[in-house]
Amino acid sequence: MKNKQLPLCVNGIYDSHIHLLGTGLKLKTLDLSILKFPKDLLNLNIKQHHFRGDVLFGFGWDNNLFKKNLWKDSKNNIWGQDKFSYFDVLDKYFFKHPVFFVSSDGHSAWLNSLALKKFACKSSGLLHDNLKAKIQNKLKSYSIVQINNSIKSAQAYFNSAGFTHVRDMSCDKDYWSCLLNMDSLLSLKIEQNMGVENPNDFYEALKFSIIAKKENLINIKVCGVKVYYDGSLGSNTALLNSKYLNDSNITLGAKPLIPASDLKEMLKQSWVSNLDFSVHVIGDKASYDVLKIAESVIEEFKQKKIPIKNLNLEHVQLLSQNSLEILSKYKNIICHLQPCHFLSDKYWLKDKLPKESIKDLFLWKKLEDQKQLFYFGSDSPVEESSLFLNKKALTEAEKWGIANINKHWIYYHTHPDKEWTKNSHTILDEQNQKILEVCFNGKVIIKN
Repeated sequence: MKNKQLPLCVNGIYDSHIHLLGTGLKLKTLDLSILKFPKDLLNLNIKQHHFRGDVLFGFGWDNNLFKKNLWKDSKNNIWGQDKFSYFDVLDKYFFKHPVFFVSSDGHSAWLNSLALKKFACKSSGLLHDNLKAKIQNKLKSYSIVQINNSIKSAQAYFNSAGFTHVRDMSCDKDYWSCLLNMDSLLSLKIEQNMGVENPNDFYEALKFSIIAKKENLINIKVCGVKVYYDGSLGSNTALLNSKYLNDSNITLGAKPLIPASDLKEMLKQSWVSNLDFSVHVIGDKASYDVLKIAESVIEEFKQKKIPIKNLNLEHVQLLSQNSLEILSKYKNIICHLQPCHFLSDKYWLKDKLPKESIKDLFLWKKLEDQKQLFYFGSDSPVEESSLFLNKKALTEAEKWGIANINKHWIYYHTHPDKEWTKNSHTILDEQNQKILEVCFNGKVIIKN
């Protein structure tokens, strides 16, 4: 008989990388996760609230799980081939209104010809990263009512999963206005970052962050600005030191989303403004590029005796030994990892990455060994926000030779600021994977 484990009571259960508004909005967005075969497009459960203006908006398709040889355009080109017309496939099923479908990793969009025409976009119908963000910004904005309702839905979702503290990586002015009005009513402590998908918007976001940080708030802390340096493994746009195995079209590899000189200036301006700086980096080349830039800025600031703030590396799914060596020198560089990505990506990672890259995946144990600061999150709504899902990922990753951490896994899901967490706790039954109680700011809000 197994010994029964006692419930854990932990202050400040923390998801270190989420998109709060996106999580709430996803609950009202057309779900595309069923798409494996072309006929699945006929089985989408489309409702009127799935439209943004006249555009049908959906989220969650994963082309890595498509049965590729069945996805053909009218000229019988197969998905992924050079001449494949992505819009042509959607046109067979959607010819009355524009369609904008976002991929499960959030880095690609799939449009029909009516959408391409509406947004004056010359493309095969598959958009990535900066272009995807540029066109998505042209969609009809969500109403204040929709935003308020989404915030409420999202915080209920995170509370039910046991979280009292989150780090939010997306924010615009409408969302911020709603969040401000709800501050005293929130049931989450939020570390707010102003996410910038289009690098041209950085300085506007920086000014916005400086102003927002002056607010005297109860449950929200403004931290800084977050930008994207590379894309995703799912879309073959993460920056790698090697080539993707499954993409003959990309001969020169993925490209940085921000020039190195611009990124360096963004980092400097953030720190000078007393703000942290966060960078989306998934590939091993991306993280190394950013760390070399950070190293030069840190040394420059030290010489000039300018205060140095934090640099946050978001995702860091692949880390080279050279990157680990730079990280070991600086304790103001914090990594935010999502073990749950392993569970989703494991089905196709070995088809994309060469063997020499596989060994550099999810190096939480090496980060722990060199006493690097890192925390676990979910990237919700890209993944489910779940303590127990991340625990499962840590265990299953060992089958790939990915070493597990030594500390109890909940340690990396705990907010480090004891003053900010002292009146909020979560009681969880680890053995049966249940959340028993959530107390926020001294008030029990969930009791199971």
